[in-house]
This record gives sequence, structure tokens and C-alpha cells, in this order.
Amino acid sequence: RLTGAQLTAAAIDRSEVLIEVLAGLRRPTDLLGELQAAFVVFMLGQSFEAFEQWKALLGLFAESEGAIDGNVDLFNSLYRVLFTQLQQMPDDMLLLDDGGSSFVVHYFRRIVENGSARPSLAKRAAYLKKLCENRFGESCGDVVEVEEGEDPPVVVDTDAHLLPLLFRLVLWLSPLMPRVGSRRRKARVQQKNIEESEEARRNTPRCIIIRRGQVVQAVQDLVTDLRQVMSPNVASKLKESRKNKMQDFVAVSGMFGVSHLLQLTQTDVSPYLRITRMAQGPTLTFQVMEASLQTDVRRAQKRPKVGSMKDYAQAPMVVLNGFGDAGKKAPHLELCGTMLKSMFPSIDPKTVDLQSCRRVVLFNYDEESNTIKMRHYQ
Repeated sequence: RLTGAQLTAAAIDRSEVLIEVLAGLRRPTDLLGELQAAFVVFMLGQSFEAFEQWKALLGLFAESEGAIDGNVDLFNSLYRVLFTQLQQMPDDMLLLDDGGSSFVVHYFRRIVENGSARPSLAKRAAYLKKLCENRFGESCGDVVEVEEGEDPPVVVDTDAHLLPLLFRLVLWLSPLMPRVGSRRRKARVQQKNIEESEEARRNTPRCIIIRRGQVVQAVQDLVTDLRQVMSPNVASKLKESRKNKMQDFVAVSGMFGVSHLLQLTQTDVSPYLRITRMAQGPTLTFQVMEASLQTDVRRAQKRPKVGSMKDYAQAPMVVLNGFGDAGKKAPHLELCGTMLKSMFPSIDPKTVDLQSCRRVVLFNYDEESNTIKMRHYQ
């Protein structure tokens, strides 16, 4: 049984955990491979599970100062890996909405401070410190200054991440590619298409739907149904864990282009739905009076219709009823209507394909009961 002093030391320094993990690997550098793989999958594949894995490994390295002396080569390689990763990180991962620093800044500061006190790591730490100050805009710990070598790393000030860089690489190589048949795509045509797709992606609202705290099974099923309603612009396979904090979702919202965060919680009174507009707000909180799941609706039908994947390939049309005319309703009701409408992509009647409109979401406001009924038709 551990004493109080041992528990405190284990909470401050997780070197024993890192040493135990390294003992189970064939080579210590395999852990760096896991760190790089998680980062690439998170940046390119936009996987929240990969983000959690990368965050856990980064925190393990940052909080294992006692294991540095016995693994100098591993930490030397770690500084090179983190230098490259920090160059590719967008600003959304470094700063929170309130101007505070995210966990990335905290972990990188600790890693720089741990290496600055050791001559074998001081040079790498100095290079990483310079990049940290360039990205964070402030001091990143007291690091021993060293003279630049013959080929030192170059600090690049860039806001781009891996995906746009890969797009540019394709464009640069496209004029050199041979003809295919009698046609060849021109770079300017590809550039225009990519710019249009990027603009459409930025303007398309996306949401994350999660549950917070202890909830009953019915609320968990409601989360699944809401994700299906908001398809395809939703993180449908997102898995929450108790270790997740709101800062984690805020940190990845900019990377994933998330515009809204929907949280379902439960108290002794009833469940509650909180809708947050990323990243500056506002936040609306609703009490869930009653809800019918898809399984409940199918049980009540004699011939239940089973939807196909085509029904969820396009976002549903949104219809607002009872919210009144613009300028003639209460400010909070006007804000509520605008908020609900902004969760769905806008539709141009002149260019919309009616055959692709397979679903409708209706929000009906009842003034007498002061409630909003949400219905999903397909």
C-alpha cells in the first residue's frame, strides 16, 4: 500500500507509468510512432479518438521528468517529433475562446522546461522553445540558449495544417502529370474547385452531440437519434468518456469545423438539452419535457418505414412555425429561432435538387404552453 508521500509523488511525476509502458514495447521508439500515428489520424482523418490518444501520450511525456535520464535518446527524438507537429497545429488548438491557453501550451512548456535543465537535451529544447515562443506569443520557460548549428531547424510561422498542404502539393504536381486520353485537368480549374469546396465546407454548419454526466438509457438512445437527425453534418461515431472535458471539445471544434455543440444532461427533475454556438456563443438551455424515440414511433405504426442510407446523405430541410415575424417577437424567441435555423445548412430554392430533399425537421413553438416541439419527418 502506498503512503501519502508516494501517492503525491506519483500524481506529480508519472515516470513509473512511462517506464512500465516502454518495458512492454519491443523498442522505445515505438511509442513515438504511436504518437505520430495518432497525430496524423487526428489531423487528416479528423478522429476524436485519435485526438484523445495523442493528448494522453503528450501528457505522459510531459509529466515523466524522472524517466528522462534513463531514456535520453527517446526524448531527443521526441523533441524532433514535437517540433514538426507544432508547426502543423492550427491556432484553434493553442488558444481557448476566452483567450486562455489550452493543454497543448501547458504540456509543451513542461517538456521544454524538463529538457532545458539537461545538457544532453538543451539544444533540442532551445529549438523547440523558439518555435513555442513564435506560436504562443510569449515566453516558454527558461531554456539554455545555444548557438545554432550548421543546419538548425527552421521556424516556420504558418496557420495551415496538413490537409491544405496536401491539396497544394497536388496542385503543384498536376501540370507535370501526363495526359490521360485527350483530356488533362488544368491547375486553375482544380484550384477553383478546391476553393469552392473549402468555402462550402466552412459555411456548412456541423455539430457534436454528446451526453454529460450520469444519464439513463433513454437519454443515451436520444443522443443516437439526434445524431441521426443531424446527419450527415455530425460526428456520428463520437465516443465520449468520463475523462473528457469541455476544453477537449472546444480545442477540436476549430479543426473539425464544428459550429454547434449539443449536450444532453440529466438531473432529478428531468433531462436538459444545451445548444452552444461555437465558439463565442450564445448558449440556449431547454428542459426536455418528453421525447419519442425512433423505436417508439415504429412500434406504433402498422407498417413502419425503414429509412435507407440515401435518406441521410443530405441534411434535412428545417421549418420554423410559431416564432412570429422578424422584429415582432420577443428578443429571446427571435434568438431561439435564429439559433435553431443556424444548425442546418441554408438552401437556395433556385439551385436545390428537390429529389435530394428526403427529410424535414419541424420546430413548432406553442405560445400557450411556452414549449417547442421538434418533429423529424422522412
